[in-house]
Amino acid sequence: MKLNPMARVTAFIGLCAALVGCGSFSTLQTIVEVTEAAIPIIQSAGVPIPAEVPEYVAAVAGCIGSQVGTPNAQQILAISGCLSKQIAPTLPAGTPQIVANIISSIIRAVSDYLAKNPAPVTSAAPRVTRPLALSPSDTVKLGQLRDRAAVVSANAKALVKR
Repeated sequence: MKLNPMARVTAFIGLCAALVGCGSFSTLQTIVEVTEAAIPIIQSAGVPIPAEVPEYVAAVAGCIGSQVGTPNAQQILAISGCLSKQIAPTLPAGTPQIVANIISSIIRAVSDYLAKNPAPVTSAAPRVTRPLALSPSDTVKLGQLRDRAAVVSANAKALVKR
């Protein structure tokens, strides 16, 4: 049986929530998958969608996809900082339920990620911290997620211009 994109996303989020130790990369992957699923849903809504919807999807994906250079742990902090600034769109009356559901899924995925990876707190006092490091496999995973998120962000931005 083939599941529609929204059902796959909901199933993945449920599975992730049910597993103990659903870490940074699992929640980051959830964000990428939910934003990927949002593109065809928005495209097939059949009614005009306010620009804030694809702009939000683009911004969330952009937090991940805009990271450059060799993937590293500092980028996880940068992603957290960026995601903490994303304000979910206000959906007008008449927004198709499937669009409202996918936006809710994105909001939930971002919240889950930020619960596990809070945005860095900036203070005036300098702190001495040791550099964070990613394992080689985590570096590859982050690179793949960044690439996918960059594509989602570009696709969502293209929807705004329509």
